[in-house]
Amino acid sequence: MRRVQHAQGVFRHKRPFLDARPHRLLEAGRGCCPAADFDAVARALAQIERLVTDPPEIRELHINPLLAHAGGVIALDARIAVDPVPPGRVTAA
Repeated sequence: MRRVQHAQGVFRHKRPFLDARPHRLLEAGRGCCPAADFDAVARALAQIERLVTDPPEIRELHINPLLAHAGGVIALDARIAVDPVPPGRVTAA
């Protein structure tokens, strides 16, 4: 079931890139570089969404910039703010 939900999340994040402006930004740039991997961008956004919604301790996530290229996606800089885990609460390993 989680795999189906993940696939739906990937599609939901892929849809905005089909609009004209974001699509143009990720296309090949005048023959100098290949187009960004749209599927990798959608997967990365779905994984980021899961990261910030699953563990309740994550309060903030800042990624700037998120670099998309033909080989995938990479966060060049990121910062995560977390709340402390209450005493006695078991966390996933």
